[in-house]
Parts: sequence; C-alpha cells; structure tokens
Amino acid sequence: MSLRSLSSAIAGLALIAVIASVFAISTAAAASQPAEATFLYVSANRVMEYDAAAGTSTALEYIDTGTPIVPARALGGAALSWSVRTLTGPLKTYVSETFSNPGKTTTHVITADFYSFPRLSPDGTKFLYIAEEPDPQGGLTSNLHVRRVVDGVELFSIPNVDAGDWSPDGKKVVFASYPRARFDPDLVAMYTYDVATAVETRLPAVRIARVGEINTYSPRWSPSGDWIAYQRHNQDTVDIMLTDPVGSTTRILATRPFERTGMGMEWVRMSDGTERLFVDTLEPGESPYVIVEVPGPDSTGSGARIVHGALFGQAQPDFTDVTPAHPFYRQIRDLAALRIIRGFDDGSVGPEKLVTRQQFAKMIVKTLALPVTGNEKSPFTDVAGGLDQTDPLYPDKYVAVCATAGITQGTSDPTKFSPYANITRAQLITMVARSTGLPEPPAGYTPPFGQFSADHYPWARRAMHAGLLEGLPGIGPSYDFWQRATRAEVCVLLWNLLQR
Repeated sequence: MSLRSLSSAIAGLALIAVIASVFAISTAAAASQPAEATFLYVSANRVMEYDAAAGTSTALEYIDTGTPIVPARALGGAALSWSVRTLTGPLKTYVSETFSNPGKTTTHVITADFYSFPRLSPDGTKFLYIAEEPDPQGGLTSNLHVRRVVDGVELFSIPNVDAGDWSPDGKKVVFASYPRARFDPDLVAMYTYDVATAVETRLPAVRIARVGEINTYSPRWSPSGDWIAYQRHNQDTVDIMLTDPVGSTTRILATRPFERTGMGMEWVRMSDGTERLFVDTLEPGESPYVIVEVPGPDSTGSGARIVHGALFGQAQPDFTDVTPAHPFYRQIRDLAALRIIRGFDDGSVGPEKLVTRQQFAKMIVKTLALPVTGNEKSPFTDVAGGLDQTDPLYPDKYVAVCATAGITQGTSDPTKFSPYANITRAQLITMVARSTGLPEPPAGYTPPFGQFSADHYPWARRAMHAGLLEGLPGIGPSYDFWQRATRAEVCVLLWNLLQR
C-alpha cells in the first residue's frame, strides 16, 4: 500500500467519548521549545514528536491495535491528535488536550466512518476534517466540516472540498476544491474561508491546467501566516509549491519523484523566525520511509532527515501466521510497517523460515537507512543483480553497501559472499554488532555464554552488553550460535537495533 492509498479512508462523525488520558502532552518539551518548532509523525506503531531545534525525536505513544495515521499538534501546543485505522472497525481519532480541565490532560475519542485529514485549530478547541458524502445529483462529493473537540458539535461546513488547513490565528481555513475549479473561468483550485463572515476568497494563482485534472493537494499554512505550501502532482513528479495567503503568486520550492513523494507535509518555525518545511518521502527500493526537509521560503533547507518516519502514515500489514499472541508480534509488525521485511504472496510472513545472507544484507541496510544510489559495485564475484523485479537494487547493491560500511567481510574467500547460504546466528549477531560500531564492554563483563569463536564471540559479547540480544530465545550457556537464524530471530535483533 502506498502513502497515497492511506488517504482514501473516510465520512460521518458518530460518537465522541472522553477518557482519562494516558497520552501526556509533553509540557516539559513545550516549556523549553515552542510548539511551533515541533511536529508529530508516525514510526511503525508509534506516535513520535520531532524537535526541529534539537534534531531529536521522542516516542509519545505506542498503538497496540490498529495503525496510527495523520498525527497533528495545535499550533499553540494545547492539544494533540492522532487517528487509528483498523481492518474491522471505524476510524478513531484521539484528541488529547489541556484546556477543558486546566492542569490535567483529557483525551477525547472520536469514532467515525470514513473521514480524513483531521487538523486541529491553533488553540486546539476545534478540528476540521473532510468527509465523503452524497451530493444533490445522486453521486458522492467531499465536504469540509468543523466541530468542537469537547462535545463534537458542528460549527460550520464547506461543500466540495478536498483538503484543508487552519490559518495560524484560527480566523481562516484554506482548502483545495476540484468541483469549483471545473466551473471557475480561471480554473482556480484553492480558496480561503473567513470563519467569522463565511466569505470565500479565490487564490487566483493556484490553478489546474485543464478541466478534469486533479493535481493540487495538502495545503499547509505556515506558522507565521505568510505562506501556504501545497503539492502539485504532475505525471512523473511532484512540485512542492508555495503561495501567499491572497494567492497573488506561486513558486516551486522543490520537485521530487512522484513514486517517492507522500502527501504529508508539516511546517516548523524556529526561535529566529525561520520557517522550515518537511515532506513525506520513500527511499529507492520503496523503503525506508523518510521525512525530509525541503527548501523553504527563507532558507535553502538544512537537509534534515527523519528516518523511518511518516507524516501521513505507514501501511500496516497483517499476516496470517503472526497473531497478537505470537512472542515476536510487535517486532515483526513494526519491521513490516517500516518495510524492512515483507510477507509472502499467501499472506504469511514465515517467522520460522530461514534467511539467506543476501536477504539479510537488504534488511540491515533498510534498518540503518543507509543510502543506496544504484551505482554501487559489489566486491564479491558471486553476487548477482536484478533478482527482484520490484526492487532493482536487490541484491548486489545492498551487499555492496554492507561491504563498504564494514558490516560484512565476505567469507574465508574474500572474493565470495555466499549470497544463498543461510545466515547463522553467529553471523547475524556479528553483522548487527558491526553495523552499529559497538564499543568494548567493561573488562569485568561476562556474558551468559562462553567463548565459542575467536571471530564471533567478541561481537556477541558486545551485543549482549548493549542489549541487542534482549528477547532472543534461549540465549545462555547452551545457546547454539551455529544454528541457522530464523526470520523471527532476525526481527528481534533488528528491532532491538532500532531502539538504540
């Protein structure tokens, strides 16, 4: 499932419930850094907060059931929201706020069928969303609705809207609309709505090229109120666009490959007033998910990258052979969501299947988000290319990256990699430990297993001390390091590596 396919969820508000919150708004972080300098994103089943000033991320919540999507923060920091998709039930949106009961955090659970793109007002008291609903002609259209967070009362709605966002003062809403563009003589596709007067204003510079073209997405108003960013989708590329609030002019901030660009975008404003824009991206080979900074209105961009993160959401596969009762359910589920591992055509993931060395090379490169350009040359004579029609980088480019990074040193024959050999537990542990450059443990540290190999024991000792072997079944004096590793065991080590 692509980033775009996640956006097809969506219409009709059903219920609002208020629960005691276990999701604490990070008041300590807000005190040290303005909320404008942070944003929320998803990484596997975690809702994360990114602090653009420090360049660090913090996990706020782990979603045990369902898939978290479209997290958002009120500009003033008084509320957070995130939605959860499940295969069987309706979409639920959680709004965690501090304004209705000062000094405490209250979470409102909004249950709905088919609604999307929820965005909190700057003060956190209202939210807007897009609903797919019947139109007067007997078909379907999408409409924008605004409701109060605390009780779900609808305040107003705007018909024929595809996506929207709030101005930073909460007095206006910007939205894209294709039904209006069809009848506008200038094919204008973006408008603002004055909340107090219900007056709509065209942004004349934001146009579609011709009737029937649908290419304007994701309007995002900057924290200063000076700019509105949006996406213009072309046949093979996506332009990250900028316009002013009256739509007098537009310009292209960046142009990115269509198949690698997601619909999520978020602004931050730094303490010096600089505004920075971040966009969802997929790396070559369809993973990992990365949020990247693009050039902004007053900066060339720092090149910041948030690895394994997505602003809109990540596909969450379910496997027939891994249920919540499975001992490694979380590890397998997370790695699949991050596209580090994939399932098979029959819907299984094969946790007990063995892993070849070339398969593991791809997994570790994806886990570490090491760059793969496609120009790499494998130093091993027995590694072929072009073995996967869905991923032209597999396996030779991944193996080449592993060799360059010092993760693998080949076999006893330095020109050979043995790509089809099943990786052993000893090899697995050594390659993972090498990949992160683990330091030597204290001299007095003794692992729960004895010396088993001059080559592999030192790395296993480092891995044990660093916690990389936590949860590995049977690790101890009788552990067989020469046994071939299963996919589940690989997932345990890679998941532990992600937690570092």
